[in-house]
Amino acid sequence: MNPSDSAVVCSPSAAEETLRPVANVAPATSSGFVSRVGRGFGALSLGAVVNILWELSVVPVALYVWGRFRFGEWVLLAGLVQFLKITDLGVQTYVVNKLCASFAMGNQDEFRRVFHSALRVQIPLAILVLGGVAGTLRLFPLGRLIGLHTIAGRSFFLVALLLSTELLLGVPMGVVAGVYRATGNLARAAFLGAAQQFVLLVTTVGLIAANSSFVAVATAQVICAIGMSAWIIHDLNQRYPWLGIWPTVGSFRQGWGMVGPGMFFLLIPLADFVGTQLTLVITQRSLGAAEVSRLSTHRTVVNFGIMLSALVTTAVWPELSALNAIGNKSGLVRVHRTLAKLNLWMVGGLMLCLLPLIHLLYPLWTARRLSLDSWTLTFMLARLLLWTIWSASATVLLASNKHYRPSFALLIEALLTGGLALYLIPILGIRGAALSALVADVCVCAWFIPRLAIRELGEDLTIFARQSLQALMAIVIPALACALSWHFFGSIVVRYALAFPLCLGVAVFFIFIQLDHDEREILERVLFRIRAAFQV
Repeated sequence: MNPSDSAVVCSPSAAEETLRPVANVAPATSSGFVSRVGRGFGALSLGAVVNILWELSVVPVALYVWGRFRFGEWVLLAGLVQFLKITDLGVQTYVVNKLCASFAMGNQDEFRRVFHSALRVQIPLAILVLGGVAGTLRLFPLGRLIGLHTIAGRSFFLVALLLSTELLLGVPMGVVAGVYRATGNLARAAFLGAAQQFVLLVTTVGLIAANSSFVAVATAQVICAIGMSAWIIHDLNQRYPWLGIWPTVGSFRQGWGMVGPGMFFLLIPLADFVGTQLTLVITQRSLGAAEVSRLSTHRTVVNFGIMLSALVTTAVWPELSALNAIGNKSGLVRVHRTLAKLNLWMVGGLMLCLLPLIHLLYPLWTARRLSLDSWTLTFMLARLLLWTIWSASATVLLASNKHYRPSFALLIEALLTGGLALYLIPILGIRGAALSALVADVCVCAWFIPRLAIRELGEDLTIFARQSLQALMAIVIPALACALSWHFFGSIVVRYALAFPLCLGVAVFFIFIQLDHDEREILERVLFRIRAAFQV
């Protein structure tokens, strides 16, 4: 996932030069690896900033104008159509991994065959599913079944169909836009995506502020998606005329053959849908739409950490696919260990910095319509710290198309989360939803997925476990100290001017002493470039 600083491809010969095999070097000592990941991270950060602006603006405006009940039903309705992500049958991730491998090996013919074969399956599939959605919405009173009150009838049909159209457009476009990532130009895609999100943000906030209907907001989302899709197709045709967007090579049979292994990838969005949306539905039925708003906003706070993690894992993903393609196991082991620690420290550090501010910012963010529940947030943060470690292991496996067992593990955890939520939410409220996810994570993914990655890479389990535990303590100990200081010291000056900086400094010290030689070299290189950038 590299920035778009490479030359624009304007002829087949130039394209062939682009598809050259990568060097078989250890990533921790390769300045090219660090540079590519760093530039990719920087480009993706632009989209993250827009997403943060989205959460900080849409939520308070919607709560103020629509009210918590209507906003809760919008969250529920928008979330329910997310199951359509499984329509791509997992082909998108599987295919883009193969495209990354083809690019790493310099195989242009295989690149085109895989790309076109995938589109031969996904384009008609998306059209077929959209027709099925329209028929289902006509035949069944889904709005009444899920307990919606502020929208029904024709409006419900139009909103659900429009939201479905936006998601289904992403089925073939996921593979099309994946060409950027596979050919080292994800930064360009990240910029285009951020531009689309910003336009949609301005439009959405404006429509909600004008108290527009759900139909108007959903229509704006579809228009933005169509416009960006048209631009991406035009841009790729200009950059890679040898590729061709409309399928001309490959075959439906070859594309269908990728569905089998790719279908295991669809278990990942399915698991996310079950684990997330099922708890929202249970909350809606047991506690009401207002508590759905509370639960979703608590999740949004935690999702800031997940979003930060995604910047790193997304930037590293194609490099992992390339390392696997050229058989660089030692490089994969090194990246796995560093990624697990970096993921934990970045996300944990962000949450540690936000911890003293959340109780102040949450009421302002939610227009004082919702109250923060400390236990719910604590359970979510505990799960987030565990997630940072095993998600790094999952990234290594998924980028190498070793996704079968991790996908099943995620689905089992989601089902366990839903089962526990059925029992705990009526008793504990939204705390039960957060506790259900934490318990399910401890029982399944927190230990199973790292074990799979270690076995696949031939890594030393003891070393990885020790390093991960030490990295975890570098965040947990200062966080506990910060929480205790908040409990025993009521003075704002002591809290913010003494206790918080001291705890943060302890965390930085613990992190620094755990860096190995290669990681310190990388840190020095990054700091040098940051200083150079500011000097310029």
